[in-house]
Amino acid sequence: MQKPKNSTLPILALVAASLLWGVNVPMVKLGLETFPLTLFMATKFLAASLILLPFAIRTWKPLKRKEFGLLALSSLIYITFATLALNVGLTYAPSINSGVITLLGPLLLGILSVKFLKEHMNAKTFIGILLAFVGAMIIVGKPWEVSLTGQATLLGNTLFLLAVLGSVVGTLIAKPVLKKTSSYQATFIILSVGILPIAAFSLTELPQLDLRDIAVSGYVALFYGIFAITLANFFHTYGLKYKPAHQVGIFSYLETVILIIAAWFILGERPTEEFIVGAVLVFLGLYLAEVGRMPRHLMVNHHK
Repeated sequence: MQKPKNSTLPILALVAASLLWGVNVPMVKLGLETFPLTLFMATKFLAASLILLPFAIRTWKPLKRKEFGLLALSSLIYITFATLALNVGLTYAPSINSGVITLLGPLLLGILSVKFLKEHMNAKTFIGILLAFVGAMIIVGKPWEVSLTGQATLLGNTLFLLAVLGSVVGTLIAKPVLKKTSSYQATFIILSVGILPIAAFSLTELPQLDLRDIAVSGYVALFYGIFAITLANFFHTYGLKYKPAHQVGIFSYLETVILIIAAWFILGERPTEEFIVGAVLVFLGLYLAEVGRMPRHLMVNHHK
């Protein structure tokens, strides 16, 4: 695997991406209270793409059609499908639900690594997956016991699950191509291609748009979103370029902690009893699954 000059930079980049994304999810929910959804998304991603464009041109490397096609496909899955599902889900369910459900991403990467990379899954990892699955189901809700008032939350949680799945698949598709591009180039392609269908649809919302209806909080969320999307996606792409995909997923833990804290302060979302129980099971399951997959030499003698 290609190594950077400074081995700590990919880790710092992934930490920074997690911090920015953790705050961004509650900010998205805040912005969507008064901002049309597709216009909100299109403005943020197109602006982020334009900011990255000069850097992408400067570091552009020729790509084969298959390589560009893989990045474009990753973008369509990651932005057009997964990010749209996340944004729509935030209009129905609390943002803290998204944070914990997102933690299933590392588990999905682990399962897919067993399937496609022939990695071994031990008993501890399997138990961890089961615990995390049960916890996620508690948070998502029980479809057979959903009342009329709970149907919106169930829909939102389901969309969060679809967003996780799309994000994992998009990551796996893009990963092999990243070593052949610059981080700026790959980030630009991923951000720009997938937003085009959403931007095209957002044009239908322009005739009904009245800027006076958008609250100040909506504009704050918009500008923060542009800032966060630009930096977080670049940092994530840079980290993914130099770190194994399943290790990148571990940073979802930090993102979730930041998200829950940010949602509490920004939106006043307080965890319910069911959420707390489900979150504990998810964290316990993820801990068992991730520690179970760690090489033995990383599990002992940490003080040396």
